[in-house]
Amino acid sequence: LILVCNCNKHSTKCRFNLELYKMSGHKSGGVCIDCQHNTAGRSCQYCRESFTRDLTQPMTSVNACQGTCTCNNHSQQCRFNKELYLLSGRKSGGICIQCKHNTVGRHCSYCKETFYRDPDLPITHPQICKGNQ
Repeated sequence: LILVCNCNKHSTKCRFNLELYKMSGHKSGGVCIDCQHNTAGRSCQYCRESFTRDLTQPMTSVNACQGTCTCNNHSQQCRFNKELYLLSGRKSGGICIQCKHNTVGRHCSYCKETFYRDPDLPITHPQICKGNQ
């Protein structure tokens, strides 16, 4: 049995996973180890949590996963928006998703409707948005 891994050029190490091999119809059981360049996943095919996928680059590029999203500690997930990336002068294309703590917006920097921002707390505080009383 020859172990072949497709790590999208983000790792040179992999291990064999028998269950994965069986599920793939005995075609592939390789799992990449120590994905680099802010990538993750069985084949280093995703961006690590809090990093955005630069869709202008192939997944095999060292620049495929760009800097962290600025979600003010209210989300660990973001997606890449090519139009926003180009409008920003190719600096930032990250849009936060699943904002928590009653926040919304591209950077989770606004309060949801019917909530107001506490002026005494930093934007990163989990209780930044208070409900109307």
